[in-house]
Amino acid sequence: IDVSNTLLSGISQISGGGGNDIIRGSAGADIISGGGGSDTLYGNGGDDLFIVDNENSGAANDYIGGEGVDTIRAIDGEDIVINGHLLAANSIEQLEGEGQTILRGDASSQQIDVSNMLLSGISQISGGGGNDIIRGSAGADIISGGSGSDTLWGRDGADSYLFDTEISGENNIDVLSDFNSDEDSIVLSESVFSVFSQLPSFSAGNFAANNNGVANDDDDYVIYNTTTGALLYDADGNGQGTAIEFARISTKDDFGSDNIILAA
Repeated sequence: IDVSNTLLSGISQISGGGGNDIIRGSAGADIISGGGGSDTLYGNGGDDLFIVDNENSGAANDYIGGEGVDTIRAIDGEDIVINGHLLAANSIEQLEGEGQTILRGDASSQQIDVSNMLLSGISQISGGGGNDIIRGSAGADIISGGSGSDTLWGRDGADSYLFDTEISGENNIDVLSDFNSDEDSIVLSESVFSVFSQLPSFSAGNFAANNNGVANDDDDYVIYNTTTGALLYDADGNGQGTAIEFARISTKDDFGSDNIILAA
């Protein structure tokens, strides 16, 4: 559907069908919905609104806003799923959700950069199955790289980095590029870091920071290597088994046990 050179009057919305559509909006302010399938949507001129609803539930779309202040809005409890990248070049200025809306990538390697976007009602920014690059907003973000080895930037605000997918070491290590221990946090899912489901809470005794990344006693389940910036999970807590690296803090910041939060 291409109305880029068409004068529209009395048209409330431009919608695709069930396939993989390409829609090009007009020079004015359009409301565009791709429908089902993985669509490529161009707003062109004007302040355009891209709608994500139950008609395109779970579909991964490409969004190119063009001129004007363009917005992607999720309704009906849907997430915003990106196919490809979401960067400044996409010319999307605003992302709107319903409070629990997740902005996430599909299974490929992606770049998601919302550093210059206004976010409202977006609960989490999540990568997909590939090796993603994610840059957060100026506010307090919850960022999950998903599977793969991802590079994550929280930017401003008190950011939380969520680890809720299976960790496997070499091919699944996320790099935290601007971690600030004064305000940022690591959130560990108890379903992945299963030893914590058996404990009442995470305590300073469950953490060790040293220059070799090895547990010091019987309950050091998270270890911070101060030399390399590596964060490791030691399931037995005593160094007898192999600790698995799941993240690396590029800043080699003064990371401590109070930077760790558990999530069910």
